[in-house]
Amino acid sequence: MGDPNFKPGQITAQTLRDKIIAGFSTGAEVHIDDRNGDAYHFDVVVISDDFKGLSRIQQHQKVYSLLQADFKDKLHALTLKTETQEALK
Repeated sequence: MGDPNFKPGQITAQTLRDKIIAGFSTGAEVHIDDRNGDAYHFDVVVISDDFKGLSRIQQHQKVYSLLQADFKDKLHALTLKTETQEALK
């Protein structure tokens, strides 16, 4: 299952959060849960008004583009939920 060279623990929830936050304007919220505590499967929620006018697919593409390099050797899977601040009101 997955890349045989992957070593769990190569990326942390904080590192993922920092990378995602850096790709958004001020005020974005990023919540990350290391689902199994293995640095292998993450649940990610990104709330940002940068998503206004974007389809759900475009929102997800924006986040995945920030993590593209990590999927090559550090990150196996994530569950992603995106919202605008406005949608939560």
